[in-house]
Amino acid sequence: MDNFLIPLHKFTNVEIYQLIRFAGPLIGTLILISVYYTTLKTTHSKFAAIVAAFIYGSWPFNPLGEKATQVAESNMARETLALSMEFGRLFLLPTIFYAAKYIATSQKRYLFLFFQALIILTTS
Repeated sequence: MDNFLIPLHKFTNVEIYQLIRFAGPLIGTLILISVYYTTLKTTHSKFAAIVAAFIYGSWPFNPLGEKATQVAESNMARETLALSMEFGRLFLLPTIFYAAKYIATSQKRYLFLFFQALIILTTS
């Protein structure tokens, strides 16, 4: 996350507090775009991609089995925080997609894209 916030602070000259405050929703939106893109490239269906992004964005998932209101509050708090795990999740689906695409087609460009996404995923 620091790899993202510090250069952004240098270029925009915005306080770090404000960047951290708005980085969480920005990264949450980028994760939705990542879910949409990966689903679109996998299924070749815009409808399926929109449904997958909608389900990801609105589903109150909690493996601990808490009440729905507590789940919604905890998910909202998590998505609005600027956590490094959220930044890493942004590149998780593209990494898996490009690995599967390389295995299926053996094209070097997918291997290159896989390694780029993997480096970003592991260093965030």
